[in-house]
Amino acid sequence: MRQKGFTLIEVMIVVVIVGILASIAYPSYTEYVLKSDRAEAKAHLLSAMQAQERHYSQAMTYLDTVAKLTAFSGVAASSEHNKYTLSIDKCTGSTDTKSCVVMLATPQRTDTNCGVLSIDSRGVKAATGTKGAGYCW
Repeated sequence: MRQKGFTLIEVMIVVVIVGILASIAYPSYTEYVLKSDRAEAKAHLLSAMQAQERHYSQAMTYLDTVAKLTAFSGVAASSEHNKYTLSIDKCTGSTDTKSCVVMLATPQRTDTNCGVLSIDSRGVKAATGTKGAGYCW
């Protein structure tokens, strides 16, 4: 008499194969998700910097808080899907934000490759993560 079904060995082989495929696919998937989040952050940063430049052309000074930037141009404090939070700081070596400003996008989840993305009013792009600005921008 012949039995139908799978043996325990056959099921375990399938489980091992699925586990190997998942261990290969998951890191690629998470990097893809982080990369798409970074694209959202970059678009938000560039939009915010454009609004800063528009304000500078009118008032000859940059805005020093995100609340003022939002009131001036409607640029939100968070990116479209709340993956990054926007902040404003003074440039390195500058005493205030009147003549030079840095826009920062801080990720809401860990991104060791890029970390905080930034662009300043001189057009210098940076990232605090291990890969640097060349990879992240």
